[in-house]
Amino acid sequence: MPEEIFTMSGKLNDRPIYKSENGEIGLWFDGQSGKNADWIFGNFTNIAKNQTTEGFLTSDEDTPCPNYVAKWEEYNGQKWSQNINANVYCYGAPSSANQNRGNFFELFLTTIFVIWTQLIN
Repeated sequence: MPEEIFTMSGKLNDRPIYKSENGEIGLWFDGQSGKNADWIFGNFTNIAKNQTTEGFLTSDEDTPCPNYVAKWEEYNGQKWSQNINANVYCYGAPSSANQNRGNFFELFLTTIFVIWTQLIN
């Protein structure tokens, strides 16, 4: 089961962009709303190509932070299926001072820990 640490590397759609240690994989929010909103794992180059709705693991949830996602889905070449082994954990927690400031971006943690198993081999 791959495990990887992602660190915040910028901001997109008023939420953080996280980048894997090797810089190849990113996690970002696509900026859509309602049922079309997603946190997306994909190739980090998708961001520069403005392909921010494309990736290989998505949330179908509009959560303030990716660690709140209840269900991750992965494309298996024909359809999207739930990946029950995908989890996002955050290191630390926002301080109470930051929680009371009202600055949404400050509530995000700078480092997340991802565990997932690919459905496709």
